[in-house]
Amino acid sequence: MKKSSGYTQFNYHIRDWLSILISQGYSFRKIGKIIGKHHSSISREVKRNSIYYYGKKVYNPVFANNLTIDRKVKSIKGRNKIESNVEIQKIIE
Repeated sequence: MKKSSGYTQFNYHIRDWLSILISQGYSFRKIGKIIGKHHSSISREVKRNSIYYYGKKVYNPVFANNLTIDRKVKSIKGRNKIESNVEIQKIIE
């Protein structure tokens, strides 16, 4: 697969593919070449979205996707507070 020309976020299908390659023992560099993303992006994704399962850190694509969605929803809620409150907008301006 060709490397992407710009910034693209991980989606569920890439996360699923990523978890399969990790379970098969591929390095982040090799996974990056296969998926078409930089190895540091792979590393950050795994580090940020892994969970602890019985004391062991595990990358699960379903949990990783849910964690990402939760973060997006939380950030959007923060923006709406500012947009809906005129007093906060005046303070910021």
